[in-house]
Amino acid sequence: MELVNVRDLFRKQDEYVDQTITIGGWVRNIRNSKNFGFIVVNDGTFFEPVQVVYSDVLENFEEVEKLKGEKEELLKVNGKLYQRIGFDREEKEDNIEDSKDEEEETKIEDVIDEKGELI
Repeated sequence: MELVNVRDLFRKQDEYVDQTITIGGWVRNIRNSKNFGFIVVNDGTFFEPVQVVYSDVLENFEEVEKLKGEKEELLKVNGKLYQRIGFDREEKEDNIEDSKDEEEETKIEDVIDEKGELI
C-alpha cells in the first residue's frame, strides 16, 4: 500500500476520512497503558502530527509497547483514519458509539530502528 503523507491527511481530510491508509514517519511521543496506547507520528511534511491509537488486539502489541519515542524510531502504520472527535458532548457521545461498532483495527506493520532493522 502506498504511503500517504501527513500534509495530505490534513489538507484533503474528506478524501481520507473513513478510509484505510498507510503512513510512515518518526515517533514523536508515546503514551501507553495496560490495554491501549497513543503514538504521535510525523513524517516532516506538515507541522501537525498524526495520533495513532492502538490496543492489545494488535498481533505485535508487545513489540509496539517497547517503543520509547526516541527520535530515531521510525514506523509504518496501516489503519482506518477517523475524524477527530469534537468538543460538543452530544456529538462526542455519538462518535464514541459509532466507533464501538467498527471492527476494523489499526495495524502497526513495521517498527524500524535507526539502523533500518526491524525491531
